[in-house]
Amino acid sequence: MSAPANGGSANGQRVAFDIGGTFTDVIVLDSSGRLHATKVLSLMDELGSAIATCIRAVDDAEPVKGFVHGTTIASNAVIEGTTARTALITTAGFRDELEIRGQRRPNIYDANWDRLAPLVPRALRFEVAERILGNATVDTPLDDASLREALDGALTADV
Repeated sequence: MSAPANGGSANGQRVAFDIGGTFTDVIVLDSSGRLHATKVLSLMDELGSAIATCIRAVDDAEPVKGFVHGTTIASNAVIEGTTARTALITTAGFRDELEIRGQRRPNIYDANWDRLAPLVPRALRFEVAERILGNATVDTPLDDASLREALDGALTADV
């Protein structure tokens, strides 16, 4: 079904919200093409219901056709280095992928370029024996013992 000529969404509202540290912005595009913007406090225990209230205030009977979610609070946590202590469990042989990063860098010939620290330090990256090919074929089934060992490592590291 195509969208109305005025930019609205046929048979439903479109909702976008961006969770910030203090406020969450909620924008609803109704089916007639009108935008409705609201700010609510980013109170984590009440955020879902606050967003739902904003949507219902536009048109309680009109279904939501789609959501777009942004999160400034998560971006800021990454930038400020205040994310939760996190572990990564990955396929054996890919433990260092966060540092290799597909060799992406501004200048691939600059050996002195200083990369940002990876989101998960190497000591908190655990490997498991398994392999899934690019076509989704299981080449090596997940080894339960290696998974238990990785989980024990993560628990011991207090993530």
